[in-house]
Amino acid sequence: MALSEIQRAQVTKGLTAFCESRVPAAVRNKMRIGFRLKGSEVVLFKERGAELALPPRVEDRARW
Repeated sequence: MALSEIQRAQVTKGLTAFCESRVPAAVRNKMRIGFRLKGSEVVLFKERGAELALPPRVEDRARW
């Protein structure tokens, strides 16, 4: 079962704060922790170095 809009907003808010707090400011240009929402699935991921292209922190593939 997919998350409701209210649940998606709560998850997005909480995980955005969580992900931003886990990477020190000094290395944010070299490493990033993000998440992706798809249906009822929430995936946390870490990117380093060359993987840090221009995509946003939150990838909502349902909107693509």
